[in-house]
Amino acid sequence: MATSNDKIKEAENSSLSAGVDEYDAPEVVGVDVDDPEGIIPIELITKGLDVIVKRWENYPDKPPRKDRLKVAWESAGTVTWVFDELIYPIPPEQLIIKIDPSFLAEDGVAYLRYVVSLEDLNPVCSAKRKLTINSAPFDLLAPEFPSANLYGYLNCDADPPLWDGVRVKVPPDPGFELRDVLIVNWEGFKSPNGSGQPIANTYKQIRKTILTLEELDKGVEVLIEPFVPHIEPMIDNASALARYSLERNGRIVRRSKTGLVHIDRIISGELIPCGPA
Repeated sequence: MATSNDKIKEAENSSLSAGVDEYDAPEVVGVDVDDPEGIIPIELITKGLDVIVKRWENYPDKPPRKDRLKVAWESAGTVTWVFDELIYPIPPEQLIIKIDPSFLAEDGVAYLRYVVSLEDLNPVCSAKRKLTINSAPFDLLAPEFPSANLYGYLNCDADPPLWDGVRVKVPPDPGFELRDVLIVNWEGFKSPNGSGQPIANTYKQIRKTILTLEELDKGVEVLIEPFVPHIEPMIDNASALARYSLERNGRIVRRSKTGLVHIDRIISGELIPCGPA
């Protein structure tokens, strides 16, 4: 008898006659698509997830055709089909699939993917979306932005210039130890307060190992660069959010509050923003 893993492997080895070998991975509301680890915000761990499956190629556009959509949740080697329905008549541009918080009860890594069985029963599987579940406390101080002015702005007078990078500082904490790893995450927004959808491709992650007593005493600083794509899209009344995690022995044990910095590259009276020469 075929197992769930066997069925997924069959789907992965199939393709449409039209040449579609694999669909894009599903997205999860509130999880940055540019984050390779897919870290789930702690507030979603208790609420559950909304998974976005975008309308696939060659979708049914007239009766009586019906496609079958199955969504798989894979964790610790076990595959659970969290959704299995016929989609008819025409699927919406996005389908929202609910993941119960019971699937997020234990820390670890999970993968989401979906399979569409088309009218001719030829299944096509999506790429995987990696998700990281971690309930470590958010008890570390927010990162700082040493180049921001007194009002929390990075503008054309920033030192170093914005096109040379943005300094993000992790303040010292008495719980830090030598060889701890700090994982700093950055992403930009077109809004002034870090709200709305992150700007595509601005996401950056930097891993920095604490190596010296001076770093333990004074904190650790990293530089967000290059200007394109991580900073350049923030032009007028924009912002960025930064946060970091403490990794010890390969496991995230503590996380920081979120730091906000305003970014404005508009020069008064000028038609174009400041930038590299």
